[in-house]
Amino acid sequence: MVLPPTTPQSISDLQLLTALPEAEASLLDPRIQVEENEENKNEIAKEDEQNNAFEKATQKTENKEKHARDAAACKHIEKRVKEEAREREEKQRRDEEEKERKDKDEVTNKANSFFEPEPPGMIAGVRVQELVKVFPNTYKPAVDRMNITFYEGQITAFLGHNGAGKTTTLSIITGLYPPTHGTVFVRGRDIQTHMDTIRQSLGMCPQHNILFQHLTVAEHILFYAQLKGKSKEQAEKEMEDMLGDVGIPQKRDEEAQYLSGGMQRKLSVALAFVGEAKVVVLDEPTSGVDPYSRRSIWDLLLKYRQGNELGVGDGRTIILSTHHMDEADLLGDRIAIISQGKLYCSGSPVFLKNCFGTGFYLTMVRRMRNIKDPGRKETVSAHDSYLYPAAFPL
Repeated sequence: MVLPPTTPQSISDLQLLTALPEAEASLLDPRIQVEENEENKNEIAKEDEQNNAFEKATQKTENKEKHARDAAACKHIEKRVKEEAREREEKQRRDEEEKERKDKDEVTNKANSFFEPEPPGMIAGVRVQELVKVFPNTYKPAVDRMNITFYEGQITAFLGHNGAGKTTTLSIITGLYPPTHGTVFVRGRDIQTHMDTIRQSLGMCPQHNILFQHLTVAEHILFYAQLKGKSKEQAEKEMEDMLGDVGIPQKRDEEAQYLSGGMQRKLSVALAFVGEAKVVVLDEPTSGVDPYSRRSIWDLLLKYRQGNELGVGDGRTIILSTHHMDEADLLGDRIAIISQGKLYCSGSPVFLKNCFGTGFYLTMVRRMRNIKDPGRKETVSAHDSYLYPAAFPL
C-alpha cells in the first residue's frame, strides 16, 4: 500500500493523533494528577505571595506618602505658628518703639522748654559737644553727654551743687583732663588737637589759689604776662593797669604769703585775665572770701567782661562756676544749671525765672535784746537766693 506524500498539515494531524492516547493515559495516571495539583498550588501560592508583596509595597508607599503629607502639614503649621509669633513680636516691638519715641519726644520737648534758643548774632567762644567724662574705676560718668555754648562778651554762670560736675567740665575745657567722649571747641579749635594754640588765649583761675609765696603782687603779674609772650614793656604797662583795676596798687611790692585770703583770691582772679586772655575760666572765684572781697571780685568781672580795657577786642568769653544762686543771678548773662553731670537748663536769668519762678523777698522782724526800750524792733530785708528750685532733681 502506497502512502500519500506528507505535508506540514498532515504531520501536525498525525502528531495530534499520536498524542491523544498519551493525554488520555496521563489523565488516568494519579501520580501525574498529583504533580499537576502541586504545580497549581505552587503557582497559586506564588501568586498570593506576589500579591501580598505588592499589597505590602503599596501599603508602605501609601504610609510613606501619608507620613510625608503629615510632616508637610506639621511643617506648614509650625511655620505658620512661627510667623504668627514673629508677627506678634514685631508688632510688640513696633508698639514699644512707638511708645519709646513718644516718651522720648515728650522728654525732649519738656527738656527743650528749659533751654533758651541761641541768641542771634552772638559769636561762640566755647562750644561743648556731646562731652562725656568717666574716671577710672567708676561706673557713673562725672559729665554725661553735655552740650552747651558759651558766647563772647558774656559771663556764663555754671551753677550747681558741690560734686555736680562743674570743676570736671572746666578742667576738660582747659586741658587738664582728656574727655572720654565728645570734645570742646575753643574759638573754633579742638582741644584734642590744638591745645597748645588754645592756651595762648586762655586764662584760668582754679578753685584753690596757686601763687608763688615769695613773689610780690607786681612780680606775679609780670611773670604771667611774659609767660603769655608779652614784652617787658608791655608786661609792665599791663601790670600797672591791672593793679589799678583790681584796686590793690598799694600792695604791688608785698609778697603773696603776706596777703589776706581775700587779697590772694583777687590776685588769682586777676592773673586769669593777664595776657589779653580771650577765654577766661573761673572755678568758684569767690569761694571762701569775705563779703567785701566778693563784691570787689564781682566788680572786676563785670569790668573785664567786654575786654576793651585791655584791648582784647569785641569781648571775652567768661565761664564762671558757682554754687551761689545770687552770684549767678547777678553776674550771669546766661546761666547753665548742672546736676549729677547732666545739664538740665540753660538761658538768661529772665528766661529761667519764667521757667522756674521769680524768687521772692523775705522780711524778718525780731526783737532786739539788751536795749532799754523793749518795744523797739528792727526790720531786716533780704533777698532769698533760692531762685530756681525746680532746676535741681531730687
